[in-house]
Amino acid sequence: MRVLTVCHSFLVILVLRCSLGQTPSNLVIVHVNVVDVRTGSVESDATVVISGSKIKAVLSAKAATAATGARIVNAHGSFLIPGLWDMHVHSEGDRDVLRLMLASGITGIRDMGGEVHKLAEARRHIEAEEWDGPRLLIAGPMLEGPPSESDDDTWIIRTPEEAQRAVASLAALHVDCRFCSSPRE
Repeated sequence: MRVLTVCHSFLVILVLRCSLGQTPSNLVIVHVNVVDVRTGSVESDATVVISGSKIKAVLSAKAATAATGARIVNAHGSFLIPGLWDMHVHSEGDRDVLRLMLASGITGIRDMGGEVHKLAEARRHIEAEEWDGPRLLIAGPMLEGPPSESDDDTWIIRTPEEAQRAVASLAALHVDCRFCSSPRE
């Protein structure tokens, strides 16, 4: 895969809020190599125009003109990639863990088992831009059968009725992934 050949010199500019502070209303990244993960190709010496939190254009450097008042970032020799997702984490809503994930280019996570209220609070801090962190999808506690032991992160299900109550409870807690499952290894 061609994308892997450029990874040895990777500098992820993707996490602008983490490295540059709050994203200005207009940001232009110039002289950056944009990785197209669908095709595995790299567009060299591109200009990326960002307005607010949206990418408005990816242009060749020759065709680009900067918007008045835009912050310009010269990314010569660097690569820009789409945000990465980690689909199975147990972050425990830890602020430092979430910040490190974002700094590593992970812009979204699916937390597969944890204390819902703690994770929801972490998500609230991220959405309010009080914390730096990835978009956080919450699966809620793990649902296990006996002989597992119950705690805040694991609910033990012994009967079909308990399973129905557990699923209804998770729905009431507004978890994002009520039916997420992970095969036992």
